[in-house]
Amino acid sequence: MEAIISIGLSLLSQVAPMLSGTGAVATAIQFLSAVLPPAVKLVQVEIPVVKGIIATLRGNKSVTAEQMAELDKLDAQCDAILDAAIDKAEREDDAE
Repeated sequence: MEAIISIGLSLLSQVAPMLSGTGAVATAIQFLSAVLPPAVKLVQVEIPVVKGIIATLRGNKSVTAEQMAELDKLDAQCDAILDAAIDKAEREDDAE
């Protein structure tokens, strides 16, 4: 599963700048939405890639207001994952 997620994110990061049309953008957003929540532990190392894809999609002229709102939600999820990882690491450091 981890390899599939990594490959999918890598592929999407390469094609995201070339996406045109709201349908292609919607598919990219659906992929990110599907990958992020159920595989948080697998995706943690990929968060910078996901955030890069989100930034690229935000710059796409085909993005609708609804899609921009979905990208905002995905970006907030990424931030929450990173914050949780930082909190966990700090608690582990404090426990030592």
